[in-house]
Amino acid sequence: MKRGSLGRVTAALAVLSLSMASGSVRAQAPERKGTPPGPQRLGQGPFALTVTRNAADLAAAITQSSSLVTGAAYVAIPPSSNPAAISDVPTAGFPTNGATFGILSTGDATLFNTANSSGSSGVSAGGGNVRGNSDFDVTILRIDVNVPASANCLSINFKFFSEEFPEFVGSSFNDAFIAELDTSDWTTSGSAITAPHNFAFDPTGKVISINSAGTTSMSAVNATGTTYDGATPLLGASTPVTPGAHSLYLSIFDQGDHIYDSAVALDSLVAGATGPGGCTPGATPLSATVTADRPNTSPGSTDGYTITIHNPNATALSVNSITDTVPFGFAYQPGSTTGITTGEPAQSGFNLSWAGPFSVPGNGTISLHFLVTTYINVSVSFDTASAVGTTASVTPSGPSAVIVINGVALGRVREFDFDGKGDITVYHPASGLWYTRQSSNSATTSIQFGGQGYTPLPFDYDKDGKSDVAAYHPGSGLWFIRQSSNSAVVTIGYGGSGYAPVPGDYDGDGATDLAVFHEPSGLWFIRQSSNSASVSFSFGGTGATPVPGDYDGDGKTDFAVYYQSSGLWFIRPSSTGVAYSVGYGGPGYQPVLGDFDGDGKHDIALYQPTTGLWFVRYSATGLSTTTAFGSAGAVATPSDFDGDGRTDLAVYYASSGLWYVRNSSTGVITSVSYGGTGFDPIF
Repeated sequence: MKRGSLGRVTAALAVLSLSMASGSVRAQAPERKGTPPGPQRLGQGPFALTVTRNAADLAAAITQSSSLVTGAAYVAIPPSSNPAAISDVPTAGFPTNGATFGILSTGDATLFNTANSSGSSGVSAGGGNVRGNSDFDVTILRIDVNVPASANCLSINFKFFSEEFPEFVGSSFNDAFIAELDTSDWTTSGSAITAPHNFAFDPTGKVISINSAGTTSMSAVNATGTTYDGATPLLGASTPVTPGAHSLYLSIFDQGDHIYDSAVALDSLVAGATGPGGCTPGATPLSATVTADRPNTSPGSTDGYTITIHNPNATALSVNSITDTVPFGFAYQPGSTTGITTGEPAQSGFNLSWAGPFSVPGNGTISLHFLVTTYINVSVSFDTASAVGTTASVTPSGPSAVIVINGVALGRVREFDFDGKGDITVYHPASGLWYTRQSSNSATTSIQFGGQGYTPLPFDYDKDGKSDVAAYHPGSGLWFIRQSSNSAVVTIGYGGSGYAPVPGDYDGDGATDLAVFHEPSGLWFIRQSSNSASVSFSFGGTGATPVPGDYDGDGKTDFAVYYQSSGLWFIRPSSTGVAYSVGYGGPGYQPVLGDFDGDGKHDIALYQPTTGLWFVRYSATGLSTTTAFGSAGAVATPSDFDGDGRTDLAVYYASSGLWYVRNSSTGVITSVSYGGTGFDPIF
């Protein structure tokens, strides 16, 4: 039955309890008896509510990215009942992200998604005063976080529920929820609550509680699907934060007595990035999310993002601007904005800002979509979105991850002008001159770097998305690298006579590592760019041709060798460490490197110079293809010349200086005269 006046609650269903805080008499709901200890899964089918006193499990359920949390513990928790739970049952707008959310209750969290058949659901959890003289059944959850360098705003989604609504609004039975960063010092005294470090406050600056029902739009409709008589709208609490270690404190408690339960649902704890004014402390009913069109992209490719602003409140609200922080190496495509606006964003550094105001309808959303071009060769990039509200702040999005296929590990692009396409480049060993025909504008650039006896090795050593002019001198073991990011020349000794250079991204940090291979012993030596540590590994031996590449698509270069005498390939994927062999080739067949099917993995591929035939075993399907492209005298020069993420067939004739490229995006064959006798192709 629904709760009416206290005088109509029968003695058979309740016992009378005297509130020491106010002297009022209230009806106490009967406790559940014999509740088994430990985790319990309640419900049927694929969905369940799991009771837990494990703080780490609860933190994981409400956090959007597991890398954010470093630890969790209860500062306070009642001795009995079930004050905390994890649920994957869609209820009252939760979960807001992922499959689970957390529940903190002042009594029995298992009542959360039961039918509202009583107006007085509640359980005494046996918790006495913790912070003052009028708080009972207190739970304080501490979540330790490590905020990344790119973030400046910590936020969480929540909804406050209570059986105290609406009868006890304005009374001393003022159950409440509080969120604090780094310092938890809230206290109670009578009907008052003092919380100087609370950032989940209502528009008047007061804590979210029964007595703030009017300012937080608490209503019975918001509690639909739960046992509670009232709830706030879905709210987001935000607070500015600095990078590094912090502790978040989430508290809920009964005030005045142990009787009727209140609860808070929690989800989408994130550390995001906002523009100026985009992270204001307080609880607001607006939130931003961002999603990528494609979870995988490659340098030179187009991807897109959709920013959505959510308003679960009953009335329309307005935002003054919408901001997106694009990842390093991504560039906005002019004229690509659609949705709530087609206007061009203002650009400042990595921030794109669309000026409003934009009205967000009650219980509705607005969104905009835009395109970006991917330039940088890294493993994972993160995009975040935020907005500045007219009357309230907006909870920023969590990071939306896009896996960028690592062109460094694949070795399929020699990219000097930062447009994501391979540049036609030749090297003159006698003089050490490099000539590059930039794909972006067909302009020629030249530089003297190296000379007789030097091996040109253009890779991205400084992690800026461009290939650096670099050379290795086998006689001395010296590497010379001219960093494209600052034009500085770096010299490093690593290798020597008898050691073949095999650079690649073996540690997966997006920068090329110096590496050499010693054929007689089969030893590989890698100088990791992430920490300058040197590691060695035995893989191969006499007669082995090193063919390192990313064969498993994890963004790291794998050890691999090819034996021309037998046609056997041996590959050790970095993701598993388990080596395997493939028979593909034989005498007269040269291995070529590239991702010909665009799946982000190296394909096993060969070129037969006497016939001009290419043989490619696609990693995506395992199927093999044979293509005639070239003839005697041609050197195979595969690279991604059209920027579609797939390696193109290409050959170079030194006698004439002609390059022939078969674009994988169109199938069209183009020819370019660039080089000639005495010039070696770089690909």
